[in-house]
Amino acid sequence: MSPSSNSSREVLVQLHQNLVEYFSKEELRTLCFDLGIEHENLPDAKEGLARELVRHCRREQRLLELTEDCSRKRPNPSWAGILEGLKKNSTISDGQSRLRLLTSTGGVLVALAIVIVTAIIWVSTYIWPSLSAPTATLTPTLTTTPAPTAAPAPTVTLPSTGTPIATFAPTSTPTTTSIACTPSDLSELPPQSIAIIEPLEGGARSQVAFSTLRYEHGSRLTLASGIAIDFKKMKSFELSNPGFTTDFAADIVITFLDCTTYSDRIQSRSHSFLTAESELGPLSLYILKVKRVDFQW
Repeated sequence: MSPSSNSSREVLVQLHQNLVEYFSKEELRTLCFDLGIEHENLPDAKEGLARELVRHCRREQRLLELTEDCSRKRPNPSWAGILEGLKKNSTISDGQSRLRLLTSTGGVLVALAIVIVTAIIWVSTYIWPSLSAPTATLTPTLTTTPAPTAAPAPTVTLPSTGTPIATFAPTSTPTTTSIACTPSDLSELPPQSIAIIEPLEGGARSQVAFSTLRYEHGSRLTLASGIAIDFKKMKSFELSNPGFTTDFAADIVITFLDCTTYSDRIQSRSHSFLTAESELGPLSLYILKVKRVDFQW
């Protein structure tokens, strides 16, 4: 028990003794009436009445009021010591209350600061990249196997379709078909094909059913140039140089079933997710988090 607690107890004991010594039972009831306290709720015996009156005033923080009233009705030097002790204990109690208030307030402020910082980090990492859509105009780069003889502005077509998708002038160092790629006789992927998805950050590759593969709820990739290419025409596609803080876009190279390639840019929006069904359950991957997808049949 602290010294202040001992001092407080001594003051209360002295106050109780003074009430018993200087007041009759009827006068104690008059004290209760003057202080607005229902004496009917207190013991009838004199000592019990005095004791419970002190306890009641202590709970209501009215000990000073009780002591001052008593000192006026029964002037005696002993009241001065009780008043001094009560004022001293009140000062200590107020200081302890302020300290507890400051300590609890400081803890709340620290906790609030931690929550705010955590929320900012979480939003900047996961929410902002998927909500901020870029508006920059991008120029696609089209590559194909060069013709053996120079030809002015040849027209490039998608595999197994007769619709031209873009025209370009040949350059001195055109991109060629990968030597490792083996052309397929297929015009499009069969429904039972599978897709193997490799994430950007080095996680495990996922094998999914080709028929369930979707991008922005469709079965094709819509590129920055405005061209939409069906998954069923592809042998693979690979993303590089994703911009998570600038244009929220990435370079993409699509390899078709006949091993010709097409280079472009793909821009992300809030719903730009690659989704599919795997043996382990549904898969959903933000497009800029995809490194490569290979199709097998």
